[in-house]
Amino acid sequence: MSLKSITLFLSALLAFLLFALNAFFVWNWGDDFLIKVRFFNCTPFDFLVNDYWSFDGRSLNIGYFISRYALYTKWPWLATMIASILFFASAYLLTSLVQFYTPLKRIERFILSVFFTAILWLSSFYSLFETLYWQTGMLYIVEVFLMYAAYIYSKQNNVNAILLFVLSLLAGMASPGAVMAILFVLIIEYYFEKIDLNKRITLISFSGFLVGLLIVILSPGSISRFNSQGGFDNKAFSNIHDLYFRLHQFLDKFFIFNTPMIWLILLAGVFFIYINRYKVLLSSNSFKYIYEFRWLLAALISLLFYFPRMMYYITSPRLNIHFVFFVMLFFVSQLAQFRSLNLNIYNRISMGFQFSIFIIFIVFAFYQLWGSAFCVKKMESRIELYKLHKGKDLVLKANDLIGPPATREFIDVTEDSSYAINRAVAIYFGLKSIRKEKYR
Repeated sequence: MSLKSITLFLSALLAFLLFALNAFFVWNWGDDFLIKVRFFNCTPFDFLVNDYWSFDGRSLNIGYFISRYALYTKWPWLATMIASILFFASAYLLTSLVQFYTPLKRIERFILSVFFTAILWLSSFYSLFETLYWQTGMLYIVEVFLMYAAYIYSKQNNVNAILLFVLSLLAGMASPGAVMAILFVLIIEYYFEKIDLNKRITLISFSGFLVGLLIVILSPGSISRFNSQGGFDNKAFSNIHDLYFRLHQFLDKFFIFNTPMIWLILLAGVFFIYINRYKVLLSSNSFKYIYEFRWLLAALISLLFYFPRMMYYITSPRLNIHFVFFVMLFFVSQLAQFRSLNLNIYNRISMGFQFSIFIIFIVFAFYQLWGSAFCVKKMESRIELYKLHKGKDLVLKANDLIGPPATREFIDVTEDSSYAINRAVAIYFGLKSIRKEKYR
């Protein structure tokens, strides 16, 4: 190995270690306690079945099972460790997509997997407050992993039809917007692909996703939750002025939620398309464009699902992980084809680009690790306060909070002792009540 190759490998290894360590420096969030106190009176399975009928049709998917059973334990890091493993596994599946076009050496697979992990992380998350490090929200990582797995498995040479259907079914019991988007991709690929075997496999995968989607959207819990969160945003669609205002809000939040990395890989994917098939596209019909840009169109479809209730979307940055999922597939599929068609050019530019991403990722991951370790120590001290004040009222002072600069607006305890999360924390730790002083 050359010095450059060794440096790149060591950078990838350091990035991987920092990514892995971040999974352990986590703590229970406010929402976690809302669920933990319910486990005093029911098992996680009872909780999930009840939620399916009363709150969320996704409650029977694997993501919810892993999240709730991990939350049932006393180890805050268990859910995030599993989420991190699946996050890296998603990147490894993307590497297998590259390997589908051209072979990769073992060390290349590792470096590329870490590279995709870094891009996924930098595209999906701004800070500690995001899905990967949030126990009750890590189900979104499971959704993304299952979608990667179901789609990429359907592209293999020897596919077990039953296994593919089951995998697609499990992946389909996810956020409806993302499932609708991947169904769109499967339809486009079905009509574009010319091999009958691919069509049969695509139909099996499509059926699995569709059944999973129906299980979710026909759930009484999904209907109840949709209505409880305001239902259809009638005000937004009442006249052109309100619609313009809502669209402005929607787009404003959309650009706030997305990191600069997502725009970088989106542009890179478009660049690779025109490098790979410039002459073909010039002479193609419009359907060819739809096929080439199917993943970007799917990314937009995943957002369109939230348009009838725009106000819900603009309060939920974690929902954007599905947008990242489709953009990432667009980028990697085009990168894989660029590598197969222009291997010499790829080898000349990839090392510098990968090293740059690793350095950026290492800086951010180290900063997050430093902040997380600080927060965990503060939380451990705060739990000691909870134990000392059992059966009493507790008012957290500024120094008892996680505090600046890491998480100044820590959300698990508010200034209102009657707030649902405050009451859940109080019940879980046996406090009479809890609130925080106003931050000055």
